[in-house]
Amino acid sequence: LLKWQQCVRSHGEPDFSLVSGGQSPASGKGSGVNPNSPQFQAALRACQHLLPPGAKVSISAGRSTPQS
Repeated sequence: LLKWQQCVRSHGEPDFSLVSGGQSPASGKGSGVNPNSPQFQAALRACQHLLPPGAKVSISAGRSTPQS
């Protein structure tokens, strides 16, 4: 997941980071990331290939969680 995180950062989301459990503070006060922005959505699409096979990203309750 580290390469996926680095990819999302390189696609215009420098504040994106994973925390324990593979979750990320993808939204919410102070996170600096808007999961609804076109830029964030584009970063997710561009980096999808770096997730494990069958994994998808789910954004809810202020967290972005890669799920397999």
